[in-house]
Formats: sequence, C-alpha cells, structure tokens
Amino acid sequence: MNAHGLYGYKYLDHYWTEAGRYAYFIQIDEQYAGFVLIRTEIEGEFHSGIHSIAEFFVLKKYRRMGIGRQVAVQAFDQYPGTWEVCQEPENKPSILFWDRIVGEYTHNQFEVRMGSKQRVLIFQSPAARI
Repeated sequence: MNAHGLYGYKYLDHYWTEAGRYAYFIQIDEQYAGFVLIRTEIEGEFHSGIHSIAEFFVLKKYRRMGIGRQVAVQAFDQYPGTWEVCQEPENKPSILFWDRIVGEYTHNQFEVRMGSKQRVLIFQSPAARI
C-alpha cells in the first residue's frame, strides 16, 4: 500500500477485462480486510493450464485470525486442478504462511521448486469439498 492507502498493481484492470483472471475482496463485518487475485489457465513457472495466486493480502489487523487460511482454502476448493503458489525467497513470513496452509490442505502432498526468481509450491486441489 502507498501513503494514501492504495495498493498499486499494474495488472489490476486486467482482472475486469481478461478471461482467466479473478479478483476477490475479503470482508469482515462489512469492512474490507484484504483481497486475493487469482489467475487461471496460464503458463506457470513449471506447468501450463494451472491456477495461481497472483496476489494475496490481508490487512495486518486481521492477520492471525484464520482469515487468510479460510480464504486460501475457499480459492483452492473453487478452482480444482493444479496450483502454483509463488513466493519471493526473501519473504520469510509468506513462506511460513503458505507452507503451513498448503501443507494442511494437501496433507503435505506438495512439491517445492525454485524458479528463476521465485520459490514455487505445486500441488493438486481436488474437486470442491463444499
């Protein structure tokens, strides 16, 4: 976020104009708490025809309440198939979060690869369990 509370993302408009891009806002008690941007049917780091978390953000005051886990699981369930979750190698909190969430979700049946600039978790999401 910048000084005005805005989150600058140069591809944001594409989520309303291109197929295979989905934007979801996270709300708690009618307050915005974050967002998740999902891309699907893209060329991934290691696979094609996959789903990917493009951006995932929960405001600090809503973290450590299980909200991020709930949103991630809903996303994985909504889009069954192969997933890649990319992380910046130096972002240790992100790595800890995603390793825990994906590990719980898949019963530790995921692969970790180092891409050209990112650490990538690869796993399968079964058909929606809802």
